[in-house]
Amino acid sequence: MNSKSRAKAAGNYQSTTLTSFGPARKIQEIISHILTDTMLSPLEDKFKLEVRESNNSTPQIIPFGKRGTVSNKNHISRVFFEQHVVWEKSVQNDAVSDAASMALLIMLNSGQITIPTHPNTIVDAHQAEDPVALSAFVKQFLIDGYLVIEASALKTTSATFHKSMFELGRSVRNHLTTKVPQIAHVFSDMTLKRVLTRLVGIDYRTLDTTHMHLSQRGRADQHFHKDDFEDYERPSVEPSKHLDEIMAMYYPQDTILEMGPTSIRRGTQYTCYSTDYVPDRFVFKDQPDENEVRLCCKAGSIVLLHYEIVHRRMKNTLTDRFMMKFQFRRRNAPTEKSWCYDIEKEEYANLPSPNYEQVPLLETNFDPSVEQYAREIWKYLHYQK
Repeated sequence: MNSKSRAKAAGNYQSTTLTSFGPARKIQEIISHILTDTMLSPLEDKFKLEVRESNNSTPQIIPFGKRGTVSNKNHISRVFFEQHVVWEKSVQNDAVSDAASMALLIMLNSGQITIPTHPNTIVDAHQAEDPVALSAFVKQFLIDGYLVIEASALKTTSATFHKSMFELGRSVRNHLTTKVPQIAHVFSDMTLKRVLTRLVGIDYRTLDTTHMHLSQRGRADQHFHKDDFEDYERPSVEPSKHLDEIMAMYYPQDTILEMGPTSIRRGTQYTCYSTDYVPDRFVFKDQPDENEVRLCCKAGSIVLLHYEIVHRRMKNTLTDRFMMKFQFRRRNAPTEKSWCYDIEKEEYANLPSPNYEQVPLLETNFDPSVEQYAREIWKYLHYQK
């Protein structure tokens, strides 16, 4: 993939100008309409208000059309357009408070923005059902450190489900599997199970460390880092020749560049640092921009990451962005037959484990030095000498 193609995959696209999208208004004008009870046709049914009588009170969500029932307009704390927060009482002048951002939100909700597909993306369940076809995605994961499973490849969920998960996520921060048991529909899907089996074994364990990550509009770029350093320090060691832990990020909403998606540095799962902080001005100054992947994705997508990959949250200039994070860990070392989820099926019973060199690449634009590590882990996963 050339640099122009990767730029497109990273989330670059043309936004429609304000002049071509008449319904968009400045947020301040919307608030003035609320205060004067003026009609906002034709968008009125898409707006909702959050009313909070005091800082400690439970907020109420009411339709925009019933704003006349609010006795004190000062109690209006937030304004929603569809599921997006477009105004907050405390941050009236932030980046989203302009008509161009409003137009972008309307375009996003009406399906006018095409979210690009990244090179290592499973878009159909059949790509995971065939262990030979799945091998290409596994190989690319070992090289780049990421793999995307789009909602179109999941059979246990729907657009309505993802929207409901988005709404539930507003009130939950930790222990998602307990507080939001519906999430089991995502992780019981056979596409995800087949992929995880190839990466961390058929009897992998889902860890209890589940978390809802909220990136609020106005948040700046996070520094590049690796997760979960004990006391924020650990000795620099050689990269592991095993693969024992995977991060999974579930995005219940369409996530575009302006919403601050997760950004990764391809191949950095094999680099070692003495602290969690990764000073990009030193480490990445000689690396091409193509090494950074901005993981814009469609609602319902699952992004699998190597646990050791360098990543960060990007700045958010548009609207609140939610992401549910999970971890999966290997229980046992691979065996001769454990590489394939469907090995017991007659058509796969005698299928030999694939050779690394014979599996095609989904993308060739990567640092060739990482292949020595990818090849070793491939042998480990497939019980090869």
